Amino acid sequence: MEKSVTTWNYRGLRLATGLIDGTIAIFDTSDPASSFFTSNCKFKVWQMEWGMSGMTLATSGTDGRVRLWQSNFNGVWDEQAVIEPANITT
Repeated sequence: MEKSVTTWNYRGLRLATGLIDGTIAIFDTSDPASSFFTSNCKFKVWQMEWGMSGMTLATSGTDGRVRLWQSNFNGVWDEQAVIEPANITT
């Protein structure tokens, strides 16, 4: 059975969930109406981790990339960076 991944931010105010269909959901417990969802990801989310500020979320998935998501001061979340895997030859 495939599972989703979930992580709370450092202060316990935001909950991020990555689903097997590529959906990333970010819930703000202080303002549930400002929850953020994106489903444009074309990969299964394997792991998620919050930055200490609670305004940056790192995700990784089956595409081998790390994505950094960041919130602005209005609570809008955007993908800020994509880190590609290195081509390693031995």
